[in-house]
Parts: sequence; C-alpha cells; structure tokens
Amino acid sequence: MRRAVSAGAPAYLITPFPPDLLAEKLRYYARFRQLTDVETVDQGMLESALAALRGTAGNRPGNRSSRPAASRTVTGEAVLSSVRNSGTPMSAGEVGELIGVSRATAQRYLAGLVTSGLLRMNLRYGATGRPEQEYWAA
Repeated sequence: MRRAVSAGAPAYLITPFPPDLLAEKLRYYARFRQLTDVETVDQGMLESALAALRGTAGNRPGNRSSRPAASRTVTGEAVLSSVRNSGTPMSAGEVGELIGVSRATAQRYLAGLVTSGLLRMNLRYGATGRPEQEYWAA
C-alpha cells in the first residue's frame, strides 16, 4: 500500500471491500478527472479536484461548494442559457466564445452546472488529440 500511494495511486482499497465502496471511489475519481480535464487549473479548481478525489467535497468550510451555485450568477445564467438555447451540444470553447468569457471560465461554470444536474456532459472525439467535453441541457 505504501508503495502504491508513494507511486501516485489516487486511492487504495484493501480486500475484501464492499462493491459499493469501489463504485464510490470510481465516482470520486470520475469527478476528479472532470474537474482537471481543462487546459489551465487555478488553485480553487485544484482544491475542488483533490476534495472530490477524497470524497470530501462540500465537507470543508470555505471550499467552492460554499460559493453561489453556478446557475445563480450572471455568468452562470449566461452559460446555462447558451447551452439550453443551442440546438446541438457545445464545448467549453464554444460557450466561452459565444458569451465572451475564456474557455477556462466557461469550463468552470459548465462543471458546476453538470454537478448540479442542470447540464449533461459527454466526450466528443475528433480526428486527433484529446477528446473534448461537450454539454447539453439535462
């Protein structure tokens, strides 16, 4: 276990473990990946991603969950409206360009809207490079 953790394992399960614990750890890791699958990460995003990985998001004072919900801010409303009014799924870059914010800012709001259940996210695979996240109304 020490070697795995020191080698960078994000989590470790000791057998035997209940199946629901594995599912929980996989959800934490999926949320971590969602939060860190952006070109630039600021300190707040890093803290949120690490908290999601540990399953402690929302349990610490001063973390991002104590901020206003993404859909309750002017920018959040603009992000949500742009995706809802689009006839097709949109990427963070497309949303940012449409409403006049950076891709990273749009990504941050989109992630919050996905977490709150107002939007859905899937991966869009292109010819080369990494897949791009696309968003649509839930």
